[in-house]
Amino acid sequence: MKINTIFEIINKALLSVRWEHECEDSFEQCFNLWRDIEHLEKFFEQYKSDLRSNFWQLTVEYAVLKAVKEASEFEADILNCAIRGTLDGIIFKSLKGSKEIEFRRVQSKAYGVAEGSEASMLRIYAIRLGSNCYIVTGGAIKLTKAMQERPHTALELKKLEYISAFLKTNGIDDESDYGFIEIEIK
Repeated sequence: MKINTIFEIINKALLSVRWEHECEDSFEQCFNLWRDIEHLEKFFEQYKSDLRSNFWQLTVEYAVLKAVKEASEFEADILNCAIRGTLDGIIFKSLKGSKEIEFRRVQSKAYGVAEGSEASMLRIYAIRLGSNCYIVTGGAIKLTKAMQERPHTALELKKLEYISAFLKTNGIDDESDYGFIEIEIK
């Protein structure tokens, strides 16, 4: 796993990692995949047993429609909150569930938009650099309680840890530590 670039999406509030060998940054890639019906059908077929669990009780067809609908609303919510400077607490929360969201380099998650009593299955993962400033490292469709239970969510944990270590190693503590729109790692 290696970073290709980190660049700004909106107003030094939302940044995104583009990983080596990827054509899109993490933010764009997640939402494009979550709108791709063929990709979603394959994904949900692979994890059909998770969909049938006591928690979800969904068909593959319904899960596909749910993910596509959630993705559009979720992306709009994140972008609107980034523009307004309200990502902290409203969109992103500490991955560990504590009050540490006030600190820098916090591993964070954002939940997709829930519909009625149904929980969201979409997640965006990011590192909090400072007040209302996040670097998106990736995202996932989370169907199980713990991220370690499935390879695709375990990978997202590794990405968070990698970027957190990268920022620490390079002494980047908050949004004021960089005067860049794009960092290129070689």
